[in-house]
Amino acid sequence: MRCDVTSSLEIPTNNLPIRVGRDARGTSRFPGSVSAARVLGRTLPPEEILACARVAPEISPSDRLSLPDCEQGLTLDAWIYPVASTAGRIIDKISVGGSDGFLLDTHPGDSLRLIVGSKILQAPDQVLDQERWQHVAGTFDPSTGAMRIFLEGKQIAGSGPGVDGQHSTPMTVGRAHTLQRYMQACAGRGIYPIKFNGSIFTVEPTAMGHGDNPDWRRWGDCHWWQNVRMPYHAMLAAGDFDLMPPLFNTFEAIRPFAEARAELYHQAEGCYFAETMTVWGTYANRDYGWNRTGLEPNEVQCKYWRCAWNQGLELVALMLDHYDYTGDHAFLKSRALPMATSVWSRS
Repeated sequence: MRCDVTSSLEIPTNNLPIRVGRDARGTSRFPGSVSAARVLGRTLPPEEILACARVAPEISPSDRLSLPDCEQGLTLDAWIYPVASTAGRIIDKISVGGSDGFLLDTHPGDSLRLIVGSKILQAPDQVLDQERWQHVAGTFDPSTGAMRIFLEGKQIAGSGPGVDGQHSTPMTVGRAHTLQRYMQACAGRGIYPIKFNGSIFTVEPTAMGHGDNPDWRRWGDCHWWQNVRMPYHAMLAAGDFDLMPPLFNTFEAIRPFAEARAELYHQAEGCYFAETMTVWGTYANRDYGWNRTGLEPNEVQCKYWRCAWNQGLELVALMLDHYDYTGDHAFLKSRALPMATSVWSRS
């Protein structure tokens, strides 16, 4: 009874139990009832799923499900009775936010989603009815990677070899890229750079098992260069140059401070930037160290960041890429080259 991972097409496993109507943390509860849920170790053909959907729903609990041998495929099916248009798990055996298992859920709340490992299949929106029993199913064929989602015995989404093209969902990469650009456009025109851990789109942390308020962010309040840089590199290829100034403005504003720090800490000319940086250019207090007794100014207590000085070099590389894409000579002369001169002096 195992599903070992040896290729991207096979079905990953974990030590989590199979849950019905909730995720591994007991959250993401299904808004309604789930009955007769099954996990089968084979890929049911469409005609067999249709036959299951034509049988009256069997109203029975499905709390204890066992994991079959998945070498021949995977089928998840159940009868559901939604009472609200809210996302919720139907069948779940995956770490929250992970790719180490599989799930079938309502996401968004009026649609269906199938996840197997790193593969995701999303059905069209607004396919579910509220306050009515409906049969849902998802299948995965490890021999081809084909995925299908069924509602009332009819295929409503599919992807992979051998799947009828008329049921294929829109290109996942294209949809994700459009959504990412929208989110960056919303968050990228302020005074400060886009915050890497949530941007302006934070969520209620109680959904993740935390009792903090909606402003809570994992990894804290500082800008971590290794993460902040990511959306800005993508903006170049997308032509979203108007979203990049807040990043450059922030680092240019703190450059005099960073130059003074290089002189104080290392008796060096030029500047360097901290990896975990506040908007004023200082280290995160917890990384620099709250108790400075007996320490020299250049002794950063966090062992991970005390010798991390590549941020300025990568910033300059990004600024030069900006010039290559835009051909903006004024930007090169007045902004990129002064930053490069200061960073190179420290290097």
